[in-house]
Formats: sequence, C-alpha cells, structure tokens
Amino acid sequence: MAPNYEETVGDVPNVLFGNGWIIDDDGKVFIYYASSDTRSHVAVSSVEKLLDYVINTRQDKYTSEESVKAILQQVEKNKMITGK
Repeated sequence: MAPNYEETVGDVPNVLFGNGWIIDDDGKVFIYYASSDTRSHVAVSSVEKLLDYVINTRQDKYTSEESVKAILQQVEKNKMITGK
C-alpha cells in the first residue's frame, strides 16, 4: 500500500501505518491503517488477492531507477500474456 490523495497530507506526510486486520466468514479481509498521523482508514481485499500479490509481486529493488525497470519489465510481460 502507498499513500494517495488525502493520505499524503498531515503531521507525518506520505506515510501509512498498519493498525491490524480481520477476516470475515466469506473471506473478505479488512485492513485497518492510518495515514499521516491524522486519519484512520479501512481497505478491503480477499485472501486470494493478497496471496496473489505476495506470490507474484517482484521484490522491491530499493532504488527508483531499479524499481521502474522492474515495473516496466512486468508491464511488457503482462502485454505478452494479454496480447495487448
């Protein structure tokens, strides 16, 4: 997750703080988080989506240049898969 819009302004700008999560009986995952030390939020996902993200997302390259290269490689791979 990364901050956007109103999540970028506050006492500690451009920062998200994880506060916990719960899962309901039908598999929805509610992720509670705070932004910029001023707001609380809830994101909704599923176990399947979270597992897909963990399994298929490339490791962060720790620099903007290397991260952009990795993202562009993934975009090209996705284009080949989708035929677009």
